This record gives sequence, C-alpha cells and structure tokens, in this order.
Amino acid sequence: MSFAQRAIAEDERKQRTAVVIAAKVGVLKRCEFGICDELTWDDSEEQLESAYKYAARLFKDKDPLTQDFKSQKELTDTIKNLWNDFGVECACKRLRYEGAVMLLRCWIL
Repeated sequence: MSFAQRAIAEDERKQRTAVVIAAKVGVLKRCEFGICDELTWDDSEEQLESAYKYAARLFKDKDPLTQDFKSQKELTDTIKNLWNDFGVECACKRLRYEGAVMLLRCWIL
C-alpha cells in the first residue's frame, strides 16, 4: 500500500470515528420519517458540545476508537467538520419541500 493510500485509509477511519461519536450523542440523526435512513446534522450548539465532551473522554481514556487521532483537538476538529458532509434535512424533507414549491408554482401559474 502506498503512502497516499495509507493516508486516505487513515482519513476515512477518522471520519467514520467522528460519525460514530456524533451519532452516539445526537449531533447526527437518522431520518425522522424512517424512509430514507439518511444521516442529518443537528445544528444545536448543546449537542455539538456534548460530542466534544464525549470525544474528549474517549481520547483521555485511550479508547481504541480514537487510536488514529494524534490529539484531542484533531478529534474535535474532525467532528466539527462533519457539517460539511451532512445536510440539516434528509432526502425525504428536501423532496417534500421541493414538492410543495412545485405545487405553489403550478397554483400561481
């Protein structure tokens, strides 16, 4: 395995770890309708703070889940950056909104 492949694999493991931690404390949630099963970002400052505290505890206790991270800051930064990868609305909500917009456009026309 080349250096680049190892680096990519390590980044993917770190990302998965951040997702597991964020989901465990409720920063990432599954579709509330149970249809699309998509993960969405809960934009609550309290939830994010809970994720940071939980991650800090895992890192301090040297939990195997955090073994790829060199520092606690790296772990919390990875969790913080998850919002780039997850929307605040699942596909079901987006489709419902888009459908309502289309109906409104048709009604106006």
